[in-house]
Amino acid sequence: MANRNQCLRGRYNRESQTIYLRLGPRKIPFRDLTVTVQGNKDITELDFSFLPNLQLNTLINLLKENTTVTKLYVAQSLAENGVIKISSIFQSGNETLTTLDLRYNNIGFDGTKKLVSALSKNNTLTMLSLGKNDLGEAEAHLLAKFLERNSSLSTLKLHCNKIGDVGAASIASSLVDNNKLSMLKIANNGIGATGAAAIATALQVNTTLTYLDFGHRRSVSMLGVCYKPNCLGLLGAEQLSSALSKNNTLTTLILCKNQIGSAEASLLANLLKGNGALSTLNLEYNQIDDVGAAAIAGCLKVNTTLHHLNLNYNKISAIGGEQLLNVLSHNETVTNLLITGKLAGLDLRNKMKR
Repeated sequence: MANRNQCLRGRYNRESQTIYLRLGPRKIPFRDLTVTVQGNKDITELDFSFLPNLQLNTLINLLKENTTVTKLYVAQSLAENGVIKISSIFQSGNETLTTLDLRYNNIGFDGTKKLVSALSKNNTLTMLSLGKNDLGEAEAHLLAKFLERNSSLSTLKLHCNKIGDVGAASIASSLVDNNKLSMLKIANNGIGATGAAAIATALQVNTTLTYLDFGHRRSVSMLGVCYKPNCLGLLGAEQLSSALSKNNTLTTLILCKNQIGSAEASLLANLLKGNGALSTLNLEYNQIDDVGAAAIAGCLKVNTTLHHLNLNYNKISAIGGEQLLNVLSHNETVTNLLITGKLAGLDLRNKMKR
C-alpha cells in the first residue's frame, strides 16, 4: 500500500550544479517534476527550500493545475521577483495549498504587495511564513490590511524582521477585526514598549489568538543581517497584564529575552491571578531575580491554569528557586517548571519533576 502524505524534496548537486528530486530513496530528474506529481496522488508536500537556480516556471505551471499538493516550502530559493511569480499560483485560482513557506527570500515591498493582493481572493491558505525577509513598517501595514479582511489564515510567522513599534501597531489593529488567526510569531522585530502595548490592547478584544511569540529566536542572523530583539518594557508589561486579565483565549505566551526585570515580572505575575486560559509562559533569558520570582510564586498559589513555566537563564538564586518550588505544594496544575542556568545557585532540575 502506498504511503500517504508524501513529501517530494528538491536537492542540489554541487558537482553538476543541477537540481534533482528525492521521493524517499528515489532520485528523480527535475525535468520529471510534473509527471511525478501528477502520477502520485499521495504527494501532498513540495519542499524546494535552499536551492539555487530553482526553475520556478515549471513549479508554478504545475501548481496552477494541481489539486493534491497542500504544502509548499521555498525558503531561500527565490531569485529577484520570485515571490511575484509564486503569487500567480493564487491568482490562477489555486484552492488546494494550505501552507506556504517563503522565509529568507527578501521579498520586499513589491513582493509583499503582490502576495497579499493574490491572497485576498484565496480562502484555503492557513499558514504563511515570512520570517527573515527584512520586512519593515510598510510591509507590516500591507499585511495588516490583508489580515483585516482574511478569513482563512490561522498561522502567520513574521519572526526576525524589522517591523518595529509602528509595524506592530499595524498588526495589532488588524487583530481587532480578524476572527481567524490563532498563531502569531513576531519575535526579533525590534518592537519596544509602545508596540507591545498596542498588541496588548488588541488582545482585550481579540477572541481567536491562542499563541503569541513576542520573544527571541536563537538563530537571528542571515547574510550579515542582525535582527533586533523585542523589549517589552514596563508599559508593555502593564498593558499585557491588564489585557490578559480580560482575555480567555491566549494559551501560550513567549517573552524570552525581552529584558524583563523584576518590575516587569511583578506586573506579569499579576496576570496569573485573574487569567483563566494561559497554560504556557516562557520567560527564559531575561533579568528576573529573586524579587520577581517571589512575585510569580505568590500568584501561582491561586492560578489554576498554567502548566508550563520557563524561567531558565534569569538571575534567580537558590532562594528564589526554593520559593517557586515550595509553591508547587499548593499548586497542582504546574507540571513543568524550569529554573536552570549559571546564576540559579543550585541544580533544581530533579526537584521539579512531578
